[in-house]
Amino acid sequence: MALHTTRDITANYHGGNPFSTAAHTSIRPAKTVQRERITRYIAQQPDGATCDEIEQALGLSHQAASARCTELLAAGHIEWRDNHKRRTRTGRWARVYHTPDNR
Repeated sequence: MALHTTRDITANYHGGNPFSTAAHTSIRPAKTVQRERITRYIAQQPDGATCDEIEQALGLSHQAASARCTELLAAGHIEWRDNHKRRTRTGRWARVYHTPDNR
């Protein structure tokens, strides 16, 4: 599945809120680079990576890392394996993402 670089994957959540729409427009040029960095990072982790780990390693905000992971997951570039989770810095459980070829 291809990634749609102009589509706002969270539009259904914010319902066209002008601030959210402006934020999406402003980040659009950086999305491809962020997705590439995240995919490369996950592929290098033998045990996968949580969004929290991605944020820490790549210096991304939670909002940016989470949105890019959602896009990558929807496009099939990363995957979440059932029940593979681990705790974050705050002690909460989180999905562990893998690349499809990282088995």
